[in-house]
Amino acid sequence: MYKATIEIEAPPSKIFEIVTNPNYVKSWQPDVVEAPTASAYVEYRLVQWGRYTRVVISAEMRPRGFLRSLSPIMKGVINRLAKWKMESRLRLLRTAGEIHA
Repeated sequence: MYKATIEIEAPPSKIFEIVTNPNYVKSWQPDVVEAPTASAYVEYRLVQWGRYTRVVISAEMRPRGFLRSLSPIMKGVINRLAKWKMESRLRLLRTAGEIHA
């Protein structure tokens, strides 16, 4: 399981709206595609943190297709890629949340 955290200067209600509204998806998940190379269980926790919202994202990835056969060999690379992608998306979510707050 992968985990990342970020603080965003916006109320939880605004962050929830951005995370759940399809109109905002491309602003913080620009690489979302219809045919993913992995299935994932993703959990977002939004916590009021003073004037900030702390966003904690946890994800469990299950590679599909070609990546599934390579996952035992490339576990370290896949873990680093997943961590980088989660942190990157949280930074984009922070930008979107602070712009639309």
